[in-house]
Amino acid sequence: MCDKGIDLTGIGEVAKAIPEQSWNQLVSTACEAFQKTLAPITELTGGLGRLISAKFDRLIDAEKILAADTMQRASEKVARANKRPSGNAKPGVITSVITESSKQTDINLRDLWANLLAQELIDGSVHPEVVSILARISSEDAQTLARIAEQNPYSEYVTSFSSSLFGMQSDNETSMSASMFGLKVSARKRSRFSFSEKFLESLNLIEREGRSWILTPIGEGFIASVSEPEEDEFV
Repeated sequence: MCDKGIDLTGIGEVAKAIPEQSWNQLVSTACEAFQKTLAPITELTGGLGRLISAKFDRLIDAEKILAADTMQRASEKVARANKRPSGNAKPGVITSVITESSKQTDINLRDLWANLLAQELIDGSVHPEVVSILARISSEDAQTLARIAEQNPYSEYVTSFSSSLFGMQSDNETSMSASMFGLKVSARKRSRFSFSEKFLESLNLIEREGRSWILTPIGEGFIASVSEPEEDEFV
């Protein structure tokens, strides 16, 4: 059972209905899967492996399931790329990924965390600021960034990044309905820019060029770090 991915779709809705014994088994399976995927890291750098294990042990059960899923996904991505962890991974990046991904119930964003973790395990190239940025963006922000990246002819990582996301839509029409002090207010307007676009601009991931959004160098670097590692053709 440890060899298979952990399906977390809808776990928030069904967790309360799971019998305690079955829940304990699910948590146990997650822990076993985590330790199995951690083993190659421990072989290379025992100290880092123990640090990651200690961070994982401090998580609550539901967080352990999410973190284990992220670690397992990352391990599978490294294997698909025909690459082996270099042992140069930065402890701060790895532990931050464990912490942040353990709170991420959105399966698409958690896949981006797994991509980031895989990239860091392979060559330790992920800048710590990438972790901070990914922790701040929503699924809608990621979809907006993917849409803009697809329109950027200079991006090498568009296909891999976009494949982790789906349902991308661009709709600047927003409807608002609110109840305040007993008064219902509703409005419909067309914004010039979406909140996600302006937020991504504030993170310096995108910028305006004429009438279009384009990726900044930081945006390019961010996408490179959260894209699935490419297969090494020479291995």
